[in-house]
Amino acid sequence: MERTLTSQEETNRALRQSLEGYRQLVEGYAAAQERTARLVQTSVDDLNAAGQGQMEAARALLTPPTGASAATEPFMQMMRAWTDTFARFSGSGTADPRSS
Repeated sequence: MERTLTSQEETNRALRQSLEGYRQLVEGYAAAQERTARLVQTSVDDLNAAGQGQMEAARALLTPPTGASAATEPFMQMMRAWTDTFARFSGSGTADPRSS
């Protein structure tokens, strides 16, 4: 009888240790999930802000300045260089003859 009680105590102790280990594992997993969710949210927010900044910069570049045509010439030269480079890389033929 005494041996049975000792065996039962050892079994109960092993079970408590196992359950404690499992509890720690579950808590660690939940904490990791929370950190991952915060990291993803922060990344999405940062990408969104960067995208908005890029869109504003693109709009500023693509909106020609108002006023005299001399003010728009640098913009047109830049756009011509971009389109010529794109044409060369895309293999769609020769560059625009106006840029020669």
